[in-house]
Amino acid sequence: QAELWREDVRDIIEMTEKKMDNYLIVSVLQLGMCAGLFACGRLEPGTPPWLLNFYLLTLGGAFTYLLMSVWLAMHAGVVAQCVSVRMLTQFVRLPVPGWSDLEGARTYAHAFEAVRAEDMLRVPFF
Repeated sequence: QAELWREDVRDIIEMTEKKMDNYLIVSVLQLGMCAGLFACGRLEPGTPPWLLNFYLLTLGGAFTYLLMSVWLAMHAGVVAQCVSVRMLTQFVRLPVPGWSDLEGARTYAHAFEAVRAEDMLRVPFF
């Protein structure tokens, strides 16, 4: 049961990490396009100054937004991995048997001596 829970935690965290990786790829591509527009995306000569200012303002806002998107996607991937480790080590631990469980699984020599001879000499697990 605990192993199934651990696998569920791993699956959920892996899904989050894959989603953040996809966001990261898209954001980096868009950030590259935005940087390309800063470098080579010149408006034609004679463009009104207000339009040029508006263009640079929107391009700067997009660049800032995409840069934050890249940073937060990387941060979310790291946090998801940290949360996975914490959940697997603190909350969904593999069951450790207690003393009563160990005592119940233990056998004594007098129990073996009470068994019939044919049961003593049988092949194990058959």
